[in-house]
Parts: sequence; C-alpha cells; structure tokens
Amino acid sequence: MKAGLLVLLLLGARLAWAEDGAKKAATLVPAVVEVDSSVLFLDGTATTPIRARPATGHASGPARFLTQLGGTTSGIYSSQGRRSPGVAIVAAVVPLEGGGEARGHAVIILVGRGVLPTQTSKGAAVTVEIGNKQFGPVVADSQGKAQVPVEVPPGVATAMVHAVDHKGRRTTRELPLPKSGFATSLVIAPSTLLAGNSATISLFAIRPDGTPRDPAERLEARVGGAPLEVRQVKAVGGGRWDVHAWAPLGSQGNAHVTLASGEEVLGETTIVLEAPRLAPPPPPPILERRHPLLGMRPSLGIRAGLATAMGPAKSALLASHYMLPIKKGGGMLGLAFELTTLLGRAGEYRNKTVSATLFQLSAAAAVRLRFPFGERLAVDAGVGIGAVHAISWFEQAENRRRASATAPVLQAGAGVVLGRDQGEWLADVRYMDARLDPATRVEGNALGFVVTLGYRLRL
Repeated sequence: MKAGLLVLLLLGARLAWAEDGAKKAATLVPAVVEVDSSVLFLDGTATTPIRARPATGHASGPARFLTQLGGTTSGIYSSQGRRSPGVAIVAAVVPLEGGGEARGHAVIILVGRGVLPTQTSKGAAVTVEIGNKQFGPVVADSQGKAQVPVEVPPGVATAMVHAVDHKGRRTTRELPLPKSGFATSLVIAPSTLLAGNSATISLFAIRPDGTPRDPAERLEARVGGAPLEVRQVKAVGGGRWDVHAWAPLGSQGNAHVTLASGEEVLGETTIVLEAPRLAPPPPPPILERRHPLLGMRPSLGIRAGLATAMGPAKSALLASHYMLPIKKGGGMLGLAFELTTLLGRAGEYRNKTVSATLFQLSAAAAVRLRFPFGERLAVDAGVGIGAVHAISWFEQAENRRRASATAPVLQAGAGVVLGRDQGEWLADVRYMDARLDPATRVEGNALGFVVTLGYRLRL
C-alpha cells in the first residue's frame, strides 16, 4: 500500500511539474499583424507597410518581423525583386510589458505579372483563362503568335488558352505554367534554451494558394540530438500551431525539432541547449592601506598621560571617552563623554612641606570640533564641563588626615589625530581646572595642564 501511494505521489508530482512547465511556456498572447496590401503584383519590387500589436496587454518595444519569402525591414515588407507568384508569411514577435511576448502572422499574396506567349492561326482572337480570371482577347499576328498579358496567382499550375479564328471556329488547349517553388511554412523558436527552462515553438503553415492549413491536422513534434521534452502541441488556428517544450536539467547540445503532419515535414528548427550560466566570481578586493579617519562617528577611545600641575605634584592620568556625531560638514562636530581618573603625589600644601596622596575621579561632556587634512590627518579641539570627586591623604609632622570634596571641572584643549586601519591615534594637550574646596586642595590636584596619548576604536 505504501509503495502504491509513493508511486501515485511521484506521478502526481510529475504531472504537476509538466503542467507547470506548460504554463511557463504558454506565456504567449496573440498578436494582431496588419498589412496595408494583402495582395502585391510582381511587376518590379513590390512593398507594403506592416504593423503588429498584442491582442491583450501592452508592448514594451518594437515588433520583430520574420518572413520565409522576400524580406522585412523597418516595418516594410519587400518582395525583393521576385517575379514568380508565391505567398509570403509575415510573422511578428512583440515583447510585452512585464515579460513574455505576443506572436501572430499575416499572409501576403504575391501575384506574378507577365506576358504568356501562345501559338494559333493567323488573325485568331486569343483569350487566356487562369484560375477564375480571363485575359485578352489578343489577335494573333501573321505568324499566329499572340502575346497575352496575364496575372498568375500562387497555386495555379495551368492556363486554359481559347482561340477563335476568322471563320468562328473555336479551339481550347491547356498550357502548363512555369513552376514557382516557395516555402509554405515558417518556424519561430529560440536559438538557445537554458536547461530547466521552457520554450514555445510556433509553426505557421499554409497551402500553396495561401489558405491556412486545416487545424484538425495532427501535428507531431519529433526531437533528435540533445534531449528536449515536448509537453504539448496545440493548434491555435489560422494555420498556426504552438509546441511547448522543456529542457531537462543537465541537458546540453543541439536539439533538432522536426514538425510533421504524417509523412509531410512542415518545418524544422534547431535549439542549442545550454547549462545555466553562473555569475563569475567577484574580483578579489584591492587592499589599500589608506588609513582613513573615523570622523565623528560612534567610537570608543582610551588615553593615558601626565598632569603637570602647579607645584611639585607628579600625577598619572587615565581617561576614556565615548564619541557621538552631532553634525557633518567642512569641519566635523561631535560630543564626547569622558571619564577620567588621576593618581598622584604632592609635596607642598599652602607653602608648607607635606606628603600627600591624591586621587581624583571626574566625568565630563565635551564638544569636539575636528578639521581634517586629507584622509589621515586632522586637528581636534574642544571645550567641556563636568564634575570631579577628589580625595587627599595628608601626612605632616606625624599628623595624618583624610579630606574629600566634589566640585565642577572645566577643560579646554587641542590635539592631533592620525588615522590607522581600524581606528586612530590621539595626542592632545588640555588645561583642566578643578574648583575644589580649599580643605582638600593642594598645589597639584588642580590638574592644570594635561598631556595624553590614546587610541580611538570604531564601534
């Protein structure tokens, strides 16, 4: 039971895929092909304008015309100097908005014009009957020759010559006309088809007199060479058949398609089956060590330096900041949030020799303005305000005490920025003034001038 169910599922999938392929190939709509003159008389190069439009939808470009007899160019059909009668099939392919195309065709009857030589008795009146038309009468000359101007439609093989002499005697004989061979079908098919895709082959077929072939005829599509699956053969009418085909995955080579009605071959075409084209790999990136500046984009930086304050204080400083952009322009404006710690020693307090340990923690917001010079170098300047918390441990004359205070801190400075691959180096000099309570202030913990070196990393 399971095996039977699996077979049914596989068969259903196969039929669904076939139907889907047929739908993909059936994206064609009919095209209306119009000609100014459906009959051309071949007494020289005959021409007529041709036009095409989709029966439904809108065209996305000009129509492409094809014919099996004569030629087409710039919306004009030309018999190209042909003298013998024939039938031209003019097919049109019109691209559609949104994809797909419209196909259609028209038939142009080419009627031959010339003089038919006849031989009869002297002075006889000669009339020529071709099809359902009569030409003449022309009186034969002294040698019994009569040149009768005639028009010969396609598909007519003989002419009936009627002569009446001066005594009223009538003669009739059949005269074969020169044969004029021409193709009676036209095939439209893609020249190439990618494996896994569908295509539609259109056959336009007529009889030698220009009438369309019977749509009830059973058309067979035979494929040789590369594998091409014929999914559907459909008679559209008016002497047209559409063959929906699918190229299996992995198929490659030339597929030769023969369209036949019984033993009669109506048309042939060759389609080159190709594997899907893969996009070429992108070229390897060109690595350039340009060291661009980060600009005022979100980033995180850290700096270390020395605070050379007023007095003999020796202090080490460690700072970090987070940068946010404010505005981009000729100069670049940013807002930096900074957190700074300082640890130092001082040896003098109110003009007295002391031993003091200093610790400060400050937080500030600073507006930074940058002026770039090329891609690697910039000058950075700014001002800021924040708060500092200071702690001092004093030792004087064997007396030890601890004092702390919180106060605002003001800063201003400038520096140089050098761009690197993933960030940039910072070097700056700034003046920092902490307005601390005199109880905790020693010469040195006012910060004063600060020199720092740091690195800023892109986030």
